[in-house]
Amino acid sequence: MTQSRQLAAIMFTDIVGYTALMEQDEKKAFEILKKNLAIHQSVINEFRGRLIKEMGDGMLASFSTVSDALNAAIEIQNQCNDTKEYKLSIGIHLGEVVFQNGDVFGDAVNVASRIQSLGISGSVLISKKIADEIKNKSEFTTSSLGSFEFKNVNEPIEIFALTNQGLTVPRKSQLQGKLKKGKQKRNLVVAVSIIFLLISTSLVYYNFFTNKRVIRKRITANPVAYEWYTRAEYRITPESPVDLDSAIFFLTKAIEADSTFALAHAELSRAYSIKNYFIDPKGGYNEKAFVEAEKSLYLNPDLAEGIFARAYLNWNFQNKFPHEKTIREYKKAIALNPGMDEAYHQLGVVYLHIGLMDESVAAIKKSLEINPNNKFAAVDVSSGYFFTGHLVDFQRMIELFKATPDQLMSPFRNSQWGAGLIALGQLEDAHKILEAGLKKDSSNLFINSAYAILLATEGDKEGALKKIEFCEKSNLNTGHYHHAVYYLAAAYSILGESEKAVNKLNWVAENGLPNYIYFRDDPLLESLHAYEPYKKLLEELEVSWNKFKLIASE
Repeated sequence: MTQSRQLAAIMFTDIVGYTALMEQDEKKAFEILKKNLAIHQSVINEFRGRLIKEMGDGMLASFSTVSDALNAAIEIQNQCNDTKEYKLSIGIHLGEVVFQNGDVFGDAVNVASRIQSLGISGSVLISKKIADEIKNKSEFTTSSLGSFEFKNVNEPIEIFALTNQGLTVPRKSQLQGKLKKGKQKRNLVVAVSIIFLLISTSLVYYNFFTNKRVIRKRITANPVAYEWYTRAEYRITPESPVDLDSAIFFLTKAIEADSTFALAHAELSRAYSIKNYFIDPKGGYNEKAFVEAEKSLYLNPDLAEGIFARAYLNWNFQNKFPHEKTIREYKKAIALNPGMDEAYHQLGVVYLHIGLMDESVAAIKKSLEINPNNKFAAVDVSSGYFFTGHLVDFQRMIELFKATPDQLMSPFRNSQWGAGLIALGQLEDAHKILEAGLKKDSSNLFINSAYAILLATEGDKEGALKKIEFCEKSNLNTGHYHHAVYYLAAAYSILGESEKAVNKLNWVAENGLPNYIYFRDDPLLESLHAYEPYKKLLEELEVSWNKFKLIASE
């Protein structure tokens, strides 16, 4: 584990108004993400910096010198303004940080994030430490905005705005970042304190004599545990294995500091589940996720995150994807904590699998409304168009995928892209997408099964059957490979092997993907429409679909 400690200028940037843009025009929003990344990569490299990572619609970067950081910030703002498509706010702080496995840690990172949150469109805000470093550098001009008390920062920090040409200098009335709440009037504080004391005394008395847990804390009272927990926030993501491992480490440390920290147990369960599904399905992480979820709910049976974590880990192949139970558990978690964006996101994913397309889109868009930085939720909106089986939606999905950053395009997404192109008759483009996927991983089952559809469509029966055989010899009884088996059914359908196609579809429906709409309207299954076993399967799926609709409306 490589690690180095050094003084660095840390820069956070964020796209202003990205949430509203996502709601108005998804394709444009993805295109802006790509354009923004390209600008940052070019400018940060020019000024000898290091792009650490994307964080939703924001960026985290570091520089060895303050001058390089400020020059990069000014140039990024200039290039952003030249696009006339979006605006950025930028925050920069100087401090000692630790670089470890491609990531950066330390108080300076937290402070830079808080400073950025204070900014407005076109601004570059800096801490006093940065301002002191450049006070004798005539190429930079600044204006003090006053001192601010930020959340999770011990001391007030004086903030300055760069006033160089082309930058926006915010008025004090515009500054609304992640600040500590202001002090209330003394008499109100006293009154509230007295009331709180009386209530607390009553509850302690009640607990003492009844031995029941009346108050269950969401957040630990242990400051060390809380510090570790905050370091894990925003790192529980399948996008970065390094981030995910860091989150697991930090949450483990939080639990070591306070073993009764229910929320940390719940989040560690979720991190293990993601590790199991996306990265290492043979590493025993599903069992670890189960243990942490149970600990969380033992400590606090009404913890929304614990209920969500348990439902999330149980919705898998081994448990036959219990859709009804999972929907109810996710809804229970949301009722307890309406701000859980990932609960809405995963509820939408379940709806996708069972053919509730409108409900899925609504749930995932609610997730993005709560947290615009949930990039996987944004991609799932695009991916959802695939399951309607409509050609116009295939085209819409493809346009959105073209605008999606490459790091978010998993082999599964690319297999959908390829299958969509095949359905649209764009076979040459389908070859490009799927062959690029095979170059990256020649054994990937999503790509190989989609390639079987392509070969079958082109009349290469021998080639298609070889791809099918390759997939069938692999372990399809895990993860979400019901999607790959569905592709094999489509290939058999195109080859005229109706019985084999329907056998596969029955397996798919029984193992997590009983999507009536998808099965009914997918043009790749058109040759089955007159086949009686297929029509019988659709009748059965329609019954289930109507049942799912009732459950979703509860």
